[in-house]
Amino acid sequence: MSGRFAELQDMMQRAILSGDMAVLETLGPGAREDKRVLLDVYRGGYELRLIEIIGNDHPVLLAYLGEKNFKGLARTYVRDHPSTNRNARWVSQGLADFAATAQPWADHVEMGEIAWLERALGNAFDCTDEPAIGLEALATIAPEDWAGLTLRFHASLSRADFATNAGDVWTALKDGGEEHPSVIILDEPQPVVVWRQQLTPTWRAMAAEEAMMLDAAREGVPFGV
Repeated sequence: MSGRFAELQDMMQRAILSGDMAVLETLGPGAREDKRVLLDVYRGGYELRLIEIIGNDHPVLLAYLGEKNFKGLARTYVRDHPSTNRNARWVSQGLADFAATAQPWADHVEMGEIAWLERALGNAFDCTDEPAIGLEALATIAPEDWAGLTLRFHASLSRADFATNAGDVWTALKDGGEEHPSVIILDEPQPVVVWRQQLTPTWRAMAAEEAMMLDAAREGVPFGV
């Protein structure tokens, strides 16, 4: 009995995840609905749950697009990128890249940037704990050793360059605000950095020179350079 039940579970999973409808041969019709309709209830429920999870991971993008437009984006994403991990935490990891490259959303650059910022902040919160060097430790380094030092950054750090003022839009909407600045394409890319400050994920825009030095340090360029 247990083997048969496991087989039915596997068939149901394939029907929901990949559209393999072989399980229909094992099902009987309902009192009021055809068995295919009943199965579609489970398939649709699974998709709706994933869309809900994606919305929980991207509340600002949801607020920016509105429920109808956001569900359209999330539904297409779910169908094009079926979940491959049992942990629902990772369902939305590819949404930013999808919004930045798939039509018609790719024509609205700010959407992918808002999604990237929310994903980066979420990942910063969840990332591995690592000790950070304090001022006391830095004070013990001999002056002649500074030029040859290389820096290793906290695992929570992420970098991007925004083509729009998506950061301003995110800030205006993040606490439930309904108004936000009009989206504009910037004359120059805006460097953005995300990291976790103790237990709080945070972000800020950077000057071009600061971003250049940070990127060089992340590539292993010595401090003296």
